[in-house]
Amino acid sequence: MIKRAYVRFLGDAPSSSNVALAAFAFNEMGMNVVPFQGFGDVESDVDCGPEALVCGFIEDVYKALDKLELPRPPSIDYPEELRAHYGRRIWEGTLDEIQDRGLHPGVFVKPRGYQKLFTGFVWRGQPACRLRLAPYPKDTPVFFAEPVTFIAEHRCYVLDGEIAGVHFYKGDWSQAPNRYIVERAVQAYRPYRAYAIDFGVLPGERTAVVEVNDAFALGNYGLHSHLYARMIEARWEELTQSLTVAG
Repeated sequence: MIKRAYVRFLGDAPSSSNVALAAFAFNEMGMNVVPFQGFGDVESDVDCGPEALVCGFIEDVYKALDKLELPRPPSIDYPEELRAHYGRRIWEGTLDEIQDRGLHPGVFVKPRGYQKLFTGFVWRGQPACRLRLAPYPKDTPVFFAEPVTFIAEHRCYVLDGEIAGVHFYKGDWSQAPNRYIVERAVQAYRPYRAYAIDFGVLPGERTAVVEVNDAFALGNYGLHSHLYARMIEARWEELTQSLTVAG
């Protein structure tokens, strides 16, 4: 049972609205909420473990897991089990394919790996595009995808195999994803106790999966604060389960 929640603060307040919601719910759930200010605190002052979670940025959780000598969970992004629901072709490659070899003009590109190095965008070869990718090695693994236009995007939160909520976050709020497709996708792919699948509505009212995200540092677009906190709690319990077994 988790008794303590280390929460990232910026000065005297939680560092973001997501963290603030989680901190409020952790307190309501009877956890001792302890602020930390940065990565250095995680490495030196945070006494995390099976009974003490870390809530903040993706890198905060990674550093906590490093401290506990536990593996970092890889990004989920585009699991094979959901390929039938993508509504577009998605494949893997490296940045040199577009930077040096000029392949795939007009393709959508986003990083593939353990954290989001940059925000995905459509590569068109202009100087602005090249500047966005200049800081990263040419062998950086990425995903390529056929560009599509999502009229609306919604996040489906999943906790212990059940849909905890579906919330709009971008585009036309009146365009909802097809319930049947959402439920089928959740049934087809259950990697962890807590995660989220983003769904987009394409022209013609077609529903497609945008991407999948882990729950340990997940954006909240309207899920009840207690459900949101329970998702973070459940995922932390899963990430540290081996320590509990060993203990």
